[in-house]
Amino acid sequence: ASANHFGMEQFQPLIAAPIKKDFKETQLMKISGSKYVVASIVNSNENGFQIRMRSVSQKEEKIKLSWPTKKPLGLTVSNGNASHDQNIIGQKILLPANGLITLNVLW
Repeated sequence: ASANHFGMEQFQPLIAAPIKKDFKETQLMKISGSKYVVASIVNSNENGFQIRMRSVSQKEEKIKLSWPTKKPLGLTVSNGNASHDQNIIGQKILLPANGLITLNVLW
């Protein structure tokens, strides 16, 4: 896990800087679980975004997302093979061993 984390930092470094003097930081979401890496967060349209998560575990892991400030209207998961279109807000999400999933968040 630490080698993957180091590689991701080198490949896609994250540099954040406030653009307003009165900028107030808020937490968008919390993720429970320990053996995953958030590979990217990308706006998919004006009403949502996609989160790509990668497992760094040799076995399936369950993760759960919680939304402290703003709860989304919908959350779907796709893993490349199939898309689960049901709303899974508040449910645990299965992250395949050494796999990659895409979470589609709709506001």
